[in-house]
Amino acid sequence: MYSEILGSALDADQASEDEPTTSAALINLLLCRGRLGTNRWPQHGAEASYGTLVDHLDYDAALIKLVRLLGVDCGAEEFDLPEKARARLEGVLADRGIQVDEIGAPANLTEPAKTEAEAL
Repeated sequence: MYSEILGSALDADQASEDEPTTSAALINLLLCRGRLGTNRWPQHGAEASYGTLVDHLDYDAALIKLVRLLGVDCGAEEFDLPEKARARLEGVLADRGIQVDEIGAPANLTEPAKTEAEAL
């Protein structure tokens, strides 16, 4: 079921997106990863679970897009066991020198930008 929803999300996003660069895809992946487990959904119970599901779908879609740009053949159908598929693709990135668990999201994209006056 998860892989079907992920596939639909990828298909919908693909139709509306221009060719992304590898840098843009990496930034998007890091932003999505930064949202995992942050409890940004104010609901409790089942509603909060839906928010967590959405965050994982966003991350997995971003992960698939990035590794595809790097020439790796993969798709949503591999995500019947999401944790296993996620670990495999993160391993592919690690083999290419991209340790997503050691890289934080770019600060200028996660925090409000500071002006020069505020920095002093």
